[in-house]
Amino acid sequence: MHMMKKVLAGLAGVVALASSNAFAASVEIKGAGVAFAPAVVFANVGDTLAFRNMASHFVESYPGMIPEGAAPMKSDMGADYDYNAVKEGIYVYKCPPHIGARMAGVAVIGKPANAAATIDKMLESASGELKKVLGQVKEELPKHGL
Repeated sequence: MHMMKKVLAGLAGVVALASSNAFAASVEIKGAGVAFAPAVVFANVGDTLAFRNMASHFVESYPGMIPEGAAPMKSDMGADYDYNAVKEGIYVYKCPPHIGARMAGVAVIGKPANAAATIDKMLESASGELKKVLGQVKEELPKHGL
């Protein structure tokens, strides 16, 4: 009986650990021509940003446009890429070979404080497609309680 209690307690711990990751999702972002589709995503902390269909693309975060302390995004050319978003905040990324065609995207992770002010600050130095995508994010913030 004592052994059975230990086994059940251990099993309960394993189930609790597994269930903590059960709510993490994979959010797919595709390379579509010279654009990310969708260009804007909202996800939760712990979700994976899954970049797919990246045959002639790669992903790189804009310097200074990811949360402080977050690992920068940097994939290999032509390879699918998974990025685990472990810090709440706003992540802005690009495809360097196609930035001239304005291939940029934004992921809002969690419920970052001062999201609108952060976007406004990013808009100050943005141009072209990046400005358009950041404007789209700002319009969508209220729909997500931000």
